[in-house]
Amino acid sequence: MSNDEQHAFEEDWVSPEAIVHIFEASQFAFLASIGLLLFTTATHDTSRGQHALAGISWKTLQLNLLSAFVRVPFQMMTHFFDHWITGVEIVFSIALLGMLVALLELGMLPAAGPRPTEDFNSLAAIISAFLLASIPGLMHHAGYAPYVSLGTSVFLEVAAVIPQRRLFAMVKRMPALASHSLALLVLSRGLRLVVWALMCLGGAHEWSLLLADAVHVYLLWDFFKEYLRSRGSGTSELIIATRARSM
Repeated sequence: MSNDEQHAFEEDWVSPEAIVHIFEASQFAFLASIGLLLFTTATHDTSRGQHALAGISWKTLQLNLLSAFVRVPFQMMTHFFDHWITGVEIVFSIALLGMLVALLELGMLPAAGPRPTEDFNSLAAIISAFLLASIPGLMHHAGYAPYVSLGTSVFLEVAAVIPQRRLFAMVKRMPALASHSLALLVLSRGLRLVVWALMCLGGAHEWSLLLADAVHVYLLWDFFKEYLRSRGSGTSELIIATRARSM
């Protein structure tokens, strides 16, 4: 965000600091989501015949880890990094996600269950995310590098939802903590959607990011409906995923 845009925000009904705080809240919801996955793999009781990460896509976790790394230049080159909380968040996001992915790949989390069979081209997703970010980045007021860093990160996260959505459509139930983790992911992306909407209303014109997270929330909507339905029916341990649509 340029100095002129920051000044405009200060004269408007929402301040740049408020935007940053909502962004921080969205990222901490994501951090909590990953923390729940680590916690459940350490405490889950497999005697019931279900693994801790049943219904959780490993490819999604890998792409989200890459997305966190890609977001680092944006936070270092913009005023977002002036807030120490954002620095803490990105460090812990990379550390927790990196730990989870590494332990899964090394087979050191037996409670997590076997690697799911997933047919998804991660390389194509990475290239597409970069290209989608590069085109508007050439004209972005904040500069090419910061925007491409943030845009690629956001588009990668949208792509990461696809294998998760496909896997969710195939499972019949999920452990409670795994479903809570995905619910936190929905909260995270919903809050970030609010960030882009507020920035667009303030004249920042982050339309591509707004559209990306709108698609992100839409792709998670089937899960969220099932999550609310199971909570409303009093199902505490498992979320029944019988009506999710496949992609």
